[in-house]
Amino acid sequence: MALEPTFDIWHVGFPVSNLTVSVQFYCNQLGFKLVGQVWKKKL
Repeated sequence: MALEPTFDIWHVGFPVSNLTVSVQFYCNQLGFKLVGQVWKKKL
């Protein structure tokens, strides 16, 4: 019996101009799950 090949996607990064709108689109429309965010402090 052969095993079906499988894979998982662990990290995806998307540069966007409006983070709030983009997160809503990817989560609500495409079904992605937001698991974390990294915020950079302005110096």
